[in-house]
Amino acid sequence: MKKLLFLAVAIFSIVSLSSCGDTTAKNTTNTGGASQTSKTIGAVTHVDATTFKDLMSKNTGELIDVRTPRENQAGAIEGTTKNIDVTGPNFKSEIEKLDKDKTYLVYCRSGGRSGKAVKIMESMGFKHLYNLKGGYLGWKKAGN
Repeated sequence: MKKLLFLAVAIFSIVSLSSCGDTTAKNTTNTGGASQTSKTIGAVTHVDATTFKDLMSKNTGELIDVRTPRENQAGAIEGTTKNIDVTGPNFKSEIEKLDKDKTYLVYCRSGGRSGKAVKIMESMGFKHLYNLKGGYLGWKKAGN
């Protein structure tokens, strides 16, 4: 009887723990041989360079470079409308001026700072954010 009770508790525990996994949505699509992957967490979708380019071509949102002005001057993604340095003292005040209901495509050098920027933006109430995984370096590596 004790073994049966122990077995029932163990099975219940395993089933309960397995339902506590990752609650993010992962989407993979295939577009003529090129696989595109995105991961959505709250208001933020992290996308690869191919998906980012597709979003840009569909005029999905405003393009924001969150690198330093010096990095931006060395090269930027064509169509970038704003350069707001996420490490700068005015980042939040500049971001606060933007329409929170619009969609924004955000990138940095390699994806880390833009990841930080979209988290800040989400905490400020922005609802539609895309972060370029791999950043500008990934963009260039993908042949853009």
